Amino acid sequence: MVARDPVEVLRRLRRAAKDEAERNLAARLAEEDAARQRVGAAEARMLRERDIATDPAQGDGAVEAYIAWLATARRQMQMAQDDYERAAADVTLARAALSAAHAAAEAVANFLDRQAEAADEIAARRSQAALDEIAARPTAPLG
Repeated sequence: MVARDPVEVLRRLRRAAKDEAERNLAARLAEEDAARQRVGAAEARMLRERDIATDPAQGDGAVEAYIAWLATARRQMQMAQDDYERAAADVTLARAALSAAHAAAEAVANFLDRQAEAADEIAARRSQAALDEIAARPTAPLG
């Protein structure tokens, strides 16, 4: 069995969690955009229908049809608006999750950097101690 450095395993896990959080945010942003478009389409349809109903060239039937349709249109508009608000809230949560995942990944990376710096410093001290020891040895006379 191969022994693995637990901190390196943690780094990979944190990176994978951050990548997943990025994908989740992208999906939530796409859902929010689609919901925003549905709200816009519902608003545009209500305006078109109102314009048709208030057009003097249309008969009374257009006004009556608009009045009958309006309650359904308002429910559809409210549903679209509710979907958008939920999607916007999901984006906020996904952004927070990404921020937390990013911070966790950075913490592990910073720890590994500090660990590597400490190892480099220890190696440099050992090298210097070896050089100091060699320099302190008496030298034999030549010749």
